[in-house]
Amino acid sequence: MKDFSLKLDKLPQAVKDFLTSIISADLNILITKKYSIADDKLPKYLDLVSGLFFKEIKLSNLVNQAREDFSLADDQAKKLAMDIAGIRLLPVADWLGEDINGYIKALGGNPLDYAHYLDEQKKALMDEAKYFAEQNAPEEEYVFLPPPTLPEPEKEIDPVKEKEDSAHLFEGDILSVLTLEDQEFIDEYNYILIKLMYEDDSFRKELEKLLYVNQEVITSHPFFLGEKQERGTIANWLKDFISQNGSEMFNVVALSRFLTTSANAKVLDEAEKKMVRKVLKLYRNLVFFPDSLANMPQEEWQIFPIEKDVTPVSSAIRETMPEPEVPAPSVVEEKTLDVVQPAAPAIVAEAPTSPEPIVAPAAAKSVVKEPMAEAPIVSPIVKTKPEPVAEPISDLMKIKMSDDLFSLLSKYPANSLEARAIKEEIKKRQKPI
Repeated sequence: MKDFSLKLDKLPQAVKDFLTSIISADLNILITKKYSIADDKLPKYLDLVSGLFFKEIKLSNLVNQAREDFSLADDQAKKLAMDIAGIRLLPVADWLGEDINGYIKALGGNPLDYAHYLDEQKKALMDEAKYFAEQNAPEEEYVFLPPPTLPEPEKEIDPVKEKEDSAHLFEGDILSVLTLEDQEFIDEYNYILIKLMYEDDSFRKELEKLLYVNQEVITSHPFFLGEKQERGTIANWLKDFISQNGSEMFNVVALSRFLTTSANAKVLDEAEKKMVRKVLKLYRNLVFFPDSLANMPQEEWQIFPIEKDVTPVSSAIRETMPEPEVPAPSVVEEKTLDVVQPAAPAIVAEAPTSPEPIVAPAAAKSVVKEPMAEAPIVSPIVKTKPEPVAEPISDLMKIKMSDDLFSLLSKYPANSLEARAIKEEIKKRQKPI
């Protein structure tokens, strides 16, 4: 997989797009189904197409390679080679330096029969580029006003029991939450996890270690790590994702590209692909907490992913989340805060060393909670745009409310969003009046 990424980086961008785009995955499925290529042969098919793009396999050898790899008769091997040339290679004929049209004619085909595939791919690539550009659009700027202090929820949390139950769950029962239809319960459990992780980062690290070695199977299709076939467990899917995207925090673009172009994910049906998406979102929210929640309204904070059409019931409770060492004064001068979106991290090829496996107990307990009491939601947040948007108070707003900015600056990493905001505020206060 590492070699594949290195070779991919050497391709011209336009050629790379035709090889790894979302529509290319659909075309691969179209071809493999037409010739009844078995699931266990799909990696060979993908290697064959990639080898042609990387110029490792000559076009003149395509028929023989197809015959050997998929045990096809001569006429079927020629038809498969002709379809691969017309559907996958015709758009990059200039890069390959091959006469694709002449090759199709030599096999008894008509290049004009494949013209519509070329047009469809060009249009799909334009739509895909537009979609990713919208996903990476800069966030709007807001003016944050502090919400009133809400009373603590009546139901108290037992941190010892919650941590024990959560450890059992992450050890071998994550699917019981990911497949749960009661989204309100998940929202309440997210509140508990976020509160406990705020108070004790060692608890978050323990859950992270358990997630890396979780052996629950989430997919049934053939799954490969390198050349070796493995089970589609949570641990193995995390290894596959990290090997291709690195161990840094990632955005929705990287997640979507992995699910549509990676060899293991592109063969999944929609239900299993949805489950892998949930697992990777859980991984992102947990491992990179609290940076994974930066620039998000508190009512949207989550560790276990929640369906977008569900309104969280504990958002009012969550606004009372304690944020230590940042006292809030009684009167705050309203100021506009410029929030700079951090750059997407660079993707590295090497995966991090997995932690030592942790043996799950014979019977892992599921986390079961009673619903928490709902508190009234009051959000006097004002947006500078025409439409009002409710936003809760954040660390960045509390930076504005602190009189000791230099002391507060030492509490954040040098290149963090909070540190940059503090430095800007210090500059503003140092200007002569």
